[in-house]
Amino acid sequence: GLVKNAQIEGPVSDAQTTPFAIVIGTISPHPTMRALCQRQAQSFIADWERQQHATPRTFRDSEITENEMARYSLILFGGPDANLVTKKLIDDLPLSITSDEIVIDGHAFQARDAAVKMVYPNPLNSDRYVSIVAATSPKGMSYAARLPNDFDFCIGDGRIADDEEGRPEEKVFVVSGSFDHAWRLDPDYMIVGDPDTRAQSPVRGAPTHLSAAIDADRLMLSELLETNATGTFAAMIRDLNWRGDPIVLGDKTYSSGIAVNTSGAPNWAEFDISDAGWSRLRGVIGIEQTPEDDTDQPARDNTQVTFIVSGDGKELYRSEPFVWDSAPGELDVDITGVGALRIEVAIGASPSDGVASADWADLCLER
Repeated sequence: GLVKNAQIEGPVSDAQTTPFAIVIGTISPHPTMRALCQRQAQSFIADWERQQHATPRTFRDSEITENEMARYSLILFGGPDANLVTKKLIDDLPLSITSDEIVIDGHAFQARDAAVKMVYPNPLNSDRYVSIVAATSPKGMSYAARLPNDFDFCIGDGRIADDEEGRPEEKVFVVSGSFDHAWRLDPDYMIVGDPDTRAQSPVRGAPTHLSAAIDADRLMLSELLETNATGTFAAMIRDLNWRGDPIVLGDKTYSSGIAVNTSGAPNWAEFDISDAGWSRLRGVIGIEQTPEDDTDQPARDNTQVTFIVSGDGKELYRSEPFVWDSAPGELDVDITGVGALRIEVAIGASPSDGVASADWADLCLER
């Protein structure tokens, strides 16, 4: 059955709009891993709905029947320790995962705090496939959104690629590649990351708090797992800018923050801060420009970025548009009593601009 809603409350329709089913893992003993399995699935669902104007069928791992497992191609969020369906199928898949190693068809890759995506024929139906999104740890699972979909398998551990800085994805990933015609791993069809490039690549931050209810006077928002996100916020970079460099606004460098790219599509993240007693959202907002040598005058002229803060569906703050040469601005918003906190980046009429990174620096909740 077709499920609509990220809360996964059960099938609501029997529409046959897609030949696949999303299956969300719920069995991990790690609350963070369970939350991240659902979070990654929510991001996929939101992107599919936006691009295809249809809602994919979705199941909890305990709800899908074996007939349904064989009927559909499966997108499994969670490895065998986190997803009951992955656990049932894993003995017939060329994949094993431990805390510091991922093995694909007998080839072992050291991969602490890493995510893996792999597609393979469905063991229950050779006319269907399974796509697995899994990780060696909860921290690793937070990196899964940045793994590409154009490989049969890919392992990444949060290192940030940047072609202009000499860090192409194929050198930064642990490994990426395709199976051969018999669905075996042939070394000729895989690219192993370059140790020197990987060692020089910055590593994206990961959320460390599931709940905003902590015993402290401040909480950096980059440390809190978002409850929902879309656009580039679904792959937001924590504590570095969008290119993986330190966040620099004006003449100051910041060690904490959230960075995204500009996007003409909806571009926001939402955080649950209900019943946590926070009263202010403070930080510094601004854009880092693409170097003038790498952009043209029309792109600079089209730069227009607005930062928006909402609480429980009500807009609380909207900045003046930041243009090419705007200075950063202070953010101080009253969030007393807010449950669902949303931060958003909106652009002007043209998606072609000169923004390298849209930054929420030192963004924190305060009492």
